[in-house]
Amino acid sequence: MSATHPSDISIREGVRRAPPRLQAAYARSQLGEVMLQARLRRGMGLLELAARVGVAPARIAKIECGQEALDVVDFFTLAVALDYDPVDLFAEAAWVLPDPQLLEAESNLVQVDWPARKQVGEA
Repeated sequence: MSATHPSDISIREGVRRAPPRLQAAYARSQLGEVMLQARLRRGMGLLELAARVGVAPARIAKIECGQEALDVVDFFTLAVALDYDPVDLFAEAAWVLPDPQLLEAESNLVQVDWPARKQVGEA
């Protein structure tokens, strides 16, 4: 049984307390970042990875930017195409956890509705 550092527990607790929407966005972002770093470590271009897995390069870019969620099958397919063990790649993403205070601050952000820009010639 491995020992868990006390700060790891508090960070995980912070993630659990975050609103579900923020948790999902964070997970997408972390998985995407891990996939991007894995691709770059392999010296593989976006087009090459897209060709290996048979998807559009735009989809890979969206995944890497955290704009598109990955299901388990897609994650495994991408990991194998990158010559990584999917379990190891997922573990890498799982250890990159946010600061709970940052999560709380992000969940308290207020969305601002900016006034529409006036067009040239408008009064």
